[in-house]
Amino acid sequence: MGMKTVFAALLGGIGYPMLEILYRGRTHKSMALAGALALPYLRWCACFPVSRPLRALAGALGITALEAMIGVRCNRDHRIWDYRNSFGNWQGQVCVTYGVLWYALAFLLVFRPGKAFAEKMKKSEKKG
Repeated sequence: MGMKTVFAALLGGIGYPMLEILYRGRTHKSMALAGALALPYLRWCACFPVSRPLRALAGALGITALEAMIGVRCNRDHRIWDYRNSFGNWQGQVCVTYGVLWYALAFLLVFRPGKAFAEKMKKSEKKG
């Protein structure tokens, strides 16, 4: 794991809870874990050799799946968040509204890196 991935994990682990505090006025420690996993995942999605909208879709689906997994483990009683009254929700853990927001966020973050970066990523994957 490279330093850029570690930095992305730290940035996500700090940034996601901070965004949630700004939006909702509170957060939960599980959101730091979600952010620490989501931002490196989006960085990885940025390297997919497909169009930006498809990279964003992969990012949004991954973040939604991550939110569902954390929700099933940490939010069974819906005390951290509750989407039961939201359109298209699954067990009150994820919903269409936030899936669309994750898509918008992912679209901003999965821009195609330069060719040199993509080559470096391929080389690092072969090593590890």
